[in-house]
Amino acid sequence: MADATPSAVALCNFCGAPLKLVANAISARCMMCGARGRTRTWCTAGHFVCEECRGEELMGLVEGLLTGPRSTDPVETFVRMRQSHAFPMHGPEHHPLVTAAFLLAYHDLHGEPSWPDILDAVQTAATQLPGGSCGFWGACSAALGVGIACCAILGSSPTDGEPRAIAHRIVAHLLGRLGEVAAPRCCRRECLLALQAACELSAEMLPHPVTTGYQVVCEQALDNPECIGQACPFAG
Repeated sequence: MADATPSAVALCNFCGAPLKLVANAISARCMMCGARGRTRTWCTAGHFVCEECRGEELMGLVEGLLTGPRSTDPVETFVRMRQSHAFPMHGPEHHPLVTAAFLLAYHDLHGEPSWPDILDAVQTAATQLPGGSCGFWGACSAALGVGIACCAILGSSPTDGEPRAIAHRIVAHLLGRLGEVAAPRCCRRECLLALQAACELSAEMLPHPVTTGYQVVCEQALDNPECIGQACPFAG
């Protein structure tokens, strides 16, 4: 498989200009649907795409990836799916990818959840998890994306007792693991850590276990200006 190296910065889908973070959320009109929304991510040329439209674009991408090469190891599946497309280094494109990677591995191992449930969970991650939640909410969407996957496996809903509580404990553990690394964002690192931690918890907290033994090698350290080098758990 060809390695599609992620771009060093997220780029605008309309003009290719770099995207930047602004200190305070601003109101902007979506270039696709015309609706106004609030955002902290702004194209340097003035373009904005709302979360709903961005999510629809992501679903088109992820639905194609769902039928591509994968493994019963969710970490390996995540890496393969990410390498098969020119993903940006950072951005909400990773949120449905981490959900899909865990659910595909679980489904291929244990025959559940159903494909409609997988697609629904992936669409939720694509359309409802915004970029920047790691720094603006205190909850990285890599962990929340795995949480969505676990809720699909557990059949959790707001009116459930034990499944809802288990999902909370899983996400709390994942966020704790991500919080151990005092570093700027790295979406790839956060997704890999969340998937590894979920595998560790699966035998205890999910109906069936999922394991990973995939050896991760970072291919983007030299391109990432925020890379923490040897302090990264995936440093070569």
